[in-house]
Amino acid sequence: ISSFVRGDKNVIRISDLELNYNGLMFNRGLVLFEMNKGKLLATGAINQIINNSKASTSITALIKADNSFDLYSIDTLNTSQLEGVIKVSPVIWDDMKTFPQLDIVLKKDRSLLTARIDDGAILDSSYNMESGEITMAIKELFPVRLTAGGSVRDSIVNMEVENFYFDPGFINYFMPVDPFQQKRHVVFKGGNITGNLRIEGQVTDPDFYGVLNVNNIEVETPYLSETPAPTSTTAYFDGDTINLDPLIIPLKRGEIEILSFFEFDGALPTTYNVDVNMSGSSGARVAYEIPYFSWDGHFIGSTHIEGSRKGGFLKGDLICNDLYTSLESEAVMGPVKVVTKSPSINGFVVDLTIQTGRDVSFYLPN
Repeated sequence: ISSFVRGDKNVIRISDLELNYNGLMFNRGLVLFEMNKGKLLATGAINQIINNSKASTSITALIKADNSFDLYSIDTLNTSQLEGVIKVSPVIWDDMKTFPQLDIVLKKDRSLLTARIDDGAILDSSYNMESGEITMAIKELFPVRLTAGGSVRDSIVNMEVENFYFDPGFINYFMPVDPFQQKRHVVFKGGNITGNLRIEGQVTDPDFYGVLNVNNIEVETPYLSETPAPTSTTAYFDGDTINLDPLIIPLKRGEIEILSFFEFDGALPTTYNVDVNMSGSSGARVAYEIPYFSWDGHFIGSTHIEGSRKGGFLKGDLICNDLYTSLESEAVMGPVKVVTKSPSINGFVVDLTIQTGRDVSFYLPN
């Protein structure tokens, strides 16, 4: 973080504010606090590189109090009446506009703080700073929509979330890209996630309880030579664990069944346990290319993936009755990234047995 600060007892000016936090860059920041007028003006730009894509926007905030301050009475700001607006410019993603401009209207009346967008048609929220009571309704435009009510006080949260709706297509923006295929590992093409949740515990590490329904999720992946039919499942939240009902992915000549279990700590996964079973007349058609080698064939069998933040393993037995392999490939080796191994990470171990059938061909390119 860097900035230039100057001021006196009436005015504080922070200019050239630069902040870089985990790849999120805030720059061209300006904060002007005219205490003698009870007015705060702040502006700046936000940029981030995600999967080699640039996302950017800018924020301008203007807040006006009903009284003036100086350095000796600034602590009375907590009891002041406030009104203002935060303007968020359109979010630009790789030179394409995604979210439009949003004006968040803020108001503080005694201990009640409210935030609204489009007169409550998009966002309508309130927080009582004395009692800790909070309500929120996110309605249109956003990939996440919900109504929630409860309390947040003394770093303890207790909330009921209802009418939860999530568009998984939003994940596509953050999905990692395969280094050889130059395509996202998974692309969500349709479906939604709905349900109700209860959130309670420490704000920094809450527990979740409830059920979310995964409805008609449609995905594409560069590893399958076909687009699977839409599928559905149910996720059960119990404290810091998530159990999913079997996820059945129908294919043309088989199906994939996925059984999974996750544990979380601080909203981040700590352990995972996934079983993948491929079955059917031929199974799942898997195609992939790496530099100077490619394969395309049908696989049946089972794999088990288990691990934590410190490492994991994949173990399984697969049968491939028909396979086409070749030294010909269109995959291009990308830049090599050198990653320093942490002494607390044990790595990832693969123990995979593949049994081939008679219809396996290997070709040398002419």
